[in-house]
Amino acid sequence: MLAAGKGFSMAKRPNKHGGVSLHRGSGRWQARLTVDGRRVTRYAATAGEAWKLLEDLRRRAAAGLDMRADRVTVAEYLAGWLENSAALGKVRERTLEGYAQHVRDHLTPALGRLTLAALSTGHIQKMISQLSAAGLTPATVQRIHATLRVALADGERKGTIGRNPARFVELPTVRRRPPEAMEPARAAAILEAVKGHRLAALFVVAMFTGMRQGELLGLPWKAVDLAAGKVTVGQSLSRRRAAAATLTAPKTKRSQRTLPLPVPAVEALRAHAERQRFEALAAGAGWQNSAGLVFVAEDGAPLESSVALRALRRSIEAAGLPAMRFHDLRHAYATLALQAGAGLREVMEGLGHSDIGTTGN
Repeated sequence: MLAAGKGFSMAKRPNKHGGVSLHRGSGRWQARLTVDGRRVTRYAATAGEAWKLLEDLRRRAAAGLDMRADRVTVAEYLAGWLENSAALGKVRERTLEGYAQHVRDHLTPALGRLTLAALSTGHIQKMISQLSAAGLTPATVQRIHATLRVALADGERKGTIGRNPARFVELPTVRRRPPEAMEPARAAAILEAVKGHRLAALFVVAMFTGMRQGELLGLPWKAVDLAAGKVTVGQSLSRRRAAAATLTAPKTKRSQRTLPLPVPAVEALRAHAERQRFEALAAGAGWQNSAGLVFVAEDGAPLESSVALRALRRSIEAAGLPAMRFHDLRHAYATLALQAGAGLREVMEGLGHSDIGTTGN
């Protein structure tokens, strides 16, 4: 038994076959094995899990594999984590690309040379301070930290590290813009401002359904039933940097939903369909809308989100209205629906939120 002052109890002295012990400070179980004169440690929530980890260590040691955190750098660990995340396919492409960008541009330059075993909360806190000093916004710093926390949580879950040092840092505060309720008069002014624009139906449908921009840009005509006055959300348009646009599954299961189309939205879509027929005839063989999308460029190519936003901003600026984001049309739907007497859960389902707290906020 190790001395109580060392922070361990119920220990079995490690030998060439290894051993399992309980770390009194963290309450987690340790599986330990000596490999080439150096101790390798893995952590688990229960003694049974620790014994399984020990068996895995023995197998890996017998196979000659290097599984020691004291030799693996943070850069090597993060690269392996990204590769494994991509192979498992459990992370959305957009999320994975965000992880990769954070690892490449921030985490590896700041922490990559450290070994995984040496990485501490202090190292991470210093990186957070440096990122803030470099002018990154608090929200960006929080996202970079979140990537590291998720990556290390995977190592903690697998027993590669004892505890996740990213869980204990202090983060800069994000000052969120206070929510602004959309008054009916302003909503009417926005609809008047976009009237006549070739993308007017896009803005009208956004305001009357609360659909996300990607859902609108990925909406096919086959999902629109003008006679019944409804639209089914089943895919989203995604575009990353110079990559081609792709159609992906909705953000969550709740995002797959059928929404009513109020009369103004139906009328706008009828006019839009007629306009699109003329555009297709004018483009002839150059028409590119093979996916049958509702909102496209004049040649039928997938519509750039920046083009849609620019059209919205120019229209409302010309009308002398306050500047707004495309996402504000989604907020407009929520506040107008609540003002009209809709229940919070009804609005949540319309927006495709997974958590009613998000809708309430």
